[in-house]
Parts: sequence; C-alpha cells; structure tokens
Amino acid sequence: MIKNISISTFVNIIFSLAFISIFITFAMFINYDQQRHEISLQNRYELIAENFLSSFQNQPTAESLLTIFKKFKVKPIEEREKRL
Repeated sequence: MIKNISISTFVNIIFSLAFISIFITFAMFINYDQQRHEISLQNRYELIAENFLSSFQNQPTAESLLTIFKKFKVKPIEEREKRL
C-alpha cells in the first residue's frame, strides 16, 4: 500500500503533519499563557485586597481613610450624599 504513493505525496503528507503539529503546539502555548495571565491577575487582586483590608483592621482614622481614598482616586462620601 505504501509502495504506490509518490514521493511528492509523501512529502506533502509530512509537511501537513508538521504544520498540524506546529499549529497544535502554538494553540497549547496560547492556552497556557492565558491561564498563567489569569492566575497572575488573581494573585495581584488578592494582594491588593489584603493590603486594603489590612488597613481597616485597627479602626482607621480620618487621615488613614484619606490616604486610602487617594490611592484609589475616589473621594469620601459626604453627609448630604449619605442621605440620598
């Protein structure tokens, strides 16, 4: 059965298999990279959350609250807005 295929067909089959294996390897690398990126984002958000929550452990003062607000570029809620 293999004796009947030509050399050009054999070469085409080899190149096709090589192309498919390269494509599969590339797809696996992209998937692995996305998973690594999601894990690094999760670790980063956990670190931010731990730092943020650790600043609230000891009844924060008004000054420490202002430093937290400055970090996240937010402003404190005013009394008028609390009533709304």
